[in-house]
Amino acid sequence: MEFGQTAYCFIRIDVLECANLNIKKILGVFEYFDAPIGGDFKCSDSRSNQIFDTAAYTLKLCVHNNMLWDGVERDRLVWIGDMHPEMLTMLHLYGSQNCIKNSLRFVRD
Repeated sequence: MEFGQTAYCFIRIDVLECANLNIKKILGVFEYFDAPIGGDFKCSDSRSNQIFDTAAYTLKLCVHNNMLWDGVERDRLVWIGDMHPEMLTMLHLYGSQNCIKNSLRFVRD
């Protein structure tokens, strides 16, 4: 069974004292947008390169259900406020993808 569809750094599991629970194992599932990267960015400023790499990685985490989600760690919604930089990053790295059209259609409707 999978629960949550959320991002996390740490997970805390509380079990009630009265619960009789035997846990065999708990696994975290790593889901991300897995498409071949067609674009790149490098410049002489290492800080700018780090910022771009972080943005590219964050984008991979925010594409779910063929949509661009805002804040995979927060509300996991399509939000037009942050969609512009996400779309620019997506177009630069991966070209035109259905998640852009799906997200814009979702916001419009």
